[in-house]
Amino acid sequence: MDSNNYPMIGTQFSDHHRHLSKRIVKRLSDALQTALPKKFCRFGGFRKTPMPCAKMAICSNDCAFYIMRFMEAYDGNREPIETMIIPGDSMIIRSSILHQLIFSEHNIAIPQHPDIVPFRGPSSD
Repeated sequence: MDSNNYPMIGTQFSDHHRHLSKRIVKRLSDALQTALPKKFCRFGGFRKTPMPCAKMAICSNDCAFYIMRFMEAYDGNREPIETMIIPGDSMIIRSSILHQLIFSEHNIAIPQHPDIVPFRGPSSD
């Protein structure tokens, strides 16, 4: 999954991911071995197959927000991600995720500042 539009930015998927992905996979494999010795086999050498997904606007640095949305939708089935509609205006994605993080029941940073409380929206109690 990659939200970059490579034809529009004049490069290819493999140019962008070749070296970085090798480092990430090695670090993840090493970390699992350190945290849980002998629980997982070392891994690496997997073929990278790009998965169709929504593309972000050119010159956007919002790939982390896109990945968060993709992770929420992924259930082992490609279809929800391949057909996911993501707004072209990244401010919508950013504000939506910010709202979820601030007003989540799991957010332990309480009490919230009084200037933020009106943005919570209607109570679901």
